[in-house]
Amino acid sequence: MKVLITSPHYICNNMKSKDLHLCDFVSDKVANMLAKFNNCIYFPGDISRDIVDLNRKESRNTFYRKKIRTLFKIKKIDIIIDIHSFPPDRKGLVSVGFCERNEIIPEIVLLLGPLDMINNKKIGRELYKQLKNYNIIVNIVPNIKVLDILNEAAEHNIPGIVLEFCENINDDRMSFICNIIMNVIGSL
Repeated sequence: MKVLITSPHYICNNMKSKDLHLCDFVSDKVANMLAKFNNCIYFPGDISRDIVDLNRKESRNTFYRKKIRTLFKIKKIDIIIDIHSFPPDRKGLVSVGFCERNEIIPEIVLLLGPLDMINNKKIGRELYKQLKNYNIIVNIVPNIKVLDILNEAAEHNIPGIVLEFCENINDDRMSFICNIIMNVIGSL
């Protein structure tokens, strides 16, 4: 199975980007961990989010998004995994629906797009189940519409998922979670 891994928000241009969380601090590290598995292509973003958000419809004419469309066709991509990260700030997480006020901050949040099926299996459900089996603190958010990389993948009949990693998990835990994810993806 050919997997395209994207990380559209990993570039931080300046302190303003860090203060406003315009960049995803651990997405590049996670994407590189996932890309070590067979048949994975990692394509990181090339523009800072304070210039253009590469995961919005307005960015479809950028080099980055055109290249993703080319990879869909040339590499015959089977699934796209869009990597992001979030700061461990409960107030912000509650406001975007990643957790409830009384919940433990998740280590990972699975955001489901318009096409979440491979071989009649729901990607999000399979990942959620396996991550829970390994005592990973995980939440799932269905029916995300604003994340345009997944929307465009669905237009090409390519299923996908967004993985949002908490920025305070350590490298060993991150690697452990990545191994679970790729074992699940490989079994679909």
